[in-house]
Amino acid sequence: MENPYSLLKKCDCFVLSSDYEGQGLVLLESLVLKVPCISTDIPGPRSILSNKQGLLVPNTIDGLKNGMKSYIQGKVQYKDFDYTKYTDKCIKEFKSIIT
Repeated sequence: MENPYSLLKKCDCFVLSSDYEGQGLVLLESLVLKVPCISTDIPGPRSILSNKQGLLVPNTIDGLKNGMKSYIQGKVQYKDFDYTKYTDKCIKEFKSIIT
């Protein structure tokens, strides 16, 4: 799809089941659209979701299954994602590395 956002916005939840992921742009896109996220607990998604903007689960089949079950049962509380604050934080980190 050229523009998947209208479809993503209709989702109840987004699940990223990667074994490896760099900067998970699809997680950021989902969060901006206010779509709850569940991801395996690996470095890229951890840097995005570690502040309770989404649910990090063990990188196993049971971890994903239990995370989705918790979501369906309404046991997961999510913080709103402030993309401006996140962007500012990333810019500061980048500047500290290059200077």
